[in-house]
Amino acid sequence: MNMATDKELLTFFEKMTAEYKDAVIHEEYDPTEIFFENKEYFEYLVRDPSGKQFLESFCFYFLVKNDYQKIITFMTEAIKHQPDSYMFQYYLAVAYYLTGDIEKALSIARNLDISRLQEEIDDMQSYLATVDDEPIKKEHISIYENIDLQKFKGKGAGAIINDLLSSIDMFVAANMYEDAIDCYKLIIKNIGDVPCLLAEMGQLYMWLNQYKEAKKCLSKALQDNPGLYRAYRSLATIHRLLNEHEQAVGVLKKASKKFPEDDLILLELATSYLKLEHIPKAKECIKKALVIDPNIEHSLSLDPLFKPLFPIIS
Repeated sequence: MNMATDKELLTFFEKMTAEYKDAVIHEEYDPTEIFFENKEYFEYLVRDPSGKQFLESFCFYFLVKNDYQKIITFMTEAIKHQPDSYMFQYYLAVAYYLTGDIEKALSIARNLDISRLQEEIDDMQSYLATVDDEPIKKEHISIYENIDLQKFKGKGAGAIINDLLSSIDMFVAANMYEDAIDCYKLIIKNIGDVPCLLAEMGQLYMWLNQYKEAKKCLSKALQDNPGLYRAYRSLATIHRLLNEHEQAVGVLKKASKKFPEDDLILLELATSYLKLEHIPKAKECIKKALVIDPNIEHSLSLDPLFKPLFPIIS
């Protein structure tokens, strides 16, 4: 076993965490909602090799989002089920390292063989690089259409949910939104209304111009979880497309209270106020956005949605 010194471990942490700084994550929802709301699914992911890789990819998500406490909570629970997992211990140690608790990070990492750990990290990165190359398996929908997941125990239910979530990713990448929606419906039918899944399904309905269904999903998602950033913007977009500008203002005002430092929400709110000819309120939103980002005028020039705001800015 190649046990590293504390100095070597700290150098390793510094090298690995540097890779997260330039990474970009586009999803705004919290993927752990579904993990903790379905115990059988979580236990499957912890124990199954492909499921473990799935969990590890979400630890990467939280590292990029700087949500280290979520990793600590998440991996502490996972290690209860799989105490010998190198990657679970690695992510837990990294999370403590990034919170500044160096001694706690080292106390975990001292039990790890650094050479083996590097191999497992390389394996995980190779897995993530090849996920998009998997073939689309449309037959998943018909296979699981009449299955009651509540009748399954342990790995069975979790494996099916994981399979359907993987299918959703592939369907969306191929612009097969109806098929992705069918997969969401099957999961929700069996485990209930998970807000992040409802929000994602609402987004797909919007892309299909099925605005009534989209509004229903997004509104329900925000009712159950007011922290879904993208759901606010999607719902406001639908109201704008339907010329429901008063409703768009209502959604964006709630979003602005939840995310007061977000300049894009303020600019969308200004656009909706402009549509209602509420010029002073539009100016107020723009002023707040400029405080957050003084260089925002350049960004405005790249987005047709905000072009009507130029006369007000100038």
